[in-house]
Amino acid sequence: LSVSLLLPKSVWSQIKVACIGNSITYGAKVIDKEINRYSTLWGNKLGPDYEVGNYGRSGRTLLKNGDKPYWREVLYTQVKMWQPDIVTIMLGTNDSKPFNWDLFGNEFKGDLEDMISELDALPSSPIIFLCLPPAVNPTTTMPINADNVQNETIPIILEVAAEQNLPVIDVHTPFLSRFDLMPDGVHTENEGQKLMGDLFYEQIKNHISKPKVPTRVLWYGSAPGDLGDPTAYKPTLLNRNSAQETGVLMFAPRGKHPNLKWTLPHT
Repeated sequence: LSVSLLLPKSVWSQIKVACIGNSITYGAKVIDKEINRYSTLWGNKLGPDYEVGNYGRSGRTLLKNGDKPYWREVLYTQVKMWQPDIVTIMLGTNDSKPFNWDLFGNEFKGDLEDMISELDALPSSPIIFLCLPPAVNPTTTMPINADNVQNETIPIILEVAAEQNLPVIDVHTPFLSRFDLMPDGVHTENEGQKLMGDLFYEQIKNHISKPKVPTRVLWYGSAPGDLGDPTAYKPTLLNRNSAQETGVLMFAPRGKHPNLKWTLPHT
């Protein structure tokens, strides 16, 4: 069963992107952070079809038993309530502090897997990007441990990404040669945030696209009732190139028919 319908404006909504992170994501050292931190800069490049939310909080850890776990933050609850279509996770810098890593570093992988599992279970079924945190200058006077970031947290993030086939955004490598953009050895200021915004955009743009002028909606359902409830569906973020050309917008179900295959009609 296939049905083509006009797309009411009330049904169409922006693709929501949630940036989970610590002070680097929050923009702790950024002048006019609301307009100059990487999430805003990246969102501007994505354009009006996307809404990027900054959910960074200073000092937070991925470790549940860290000194300031992100898990306990209202922001994390807000992320899940927002039902994002895309989530980026950039945590691990504060986990590298010796009083966190030495005691609980062996829990980092499990805690990362738990966060992925929670986000993946959301009704919005977000695409999850794991981010390698920026390199840390070994000369920093902050309690962040550069060696733990590079040789402990990052290999674990890469391992989990490989095991779960998740895309990775490498924010680490470019900053190995740009410590000049980190006055305190950890936090990027405005120029560094611009570099990060470019990195996020360049590394993620090939994973997402959206028709410029959606003229018809195609979805598949097993009963008329399903087709009559457009709020139970969301725009799929996959295979949009052909949709771009035909003006057909594909919708995928919010959990009603998770095993259905979606194809464009031959017209």
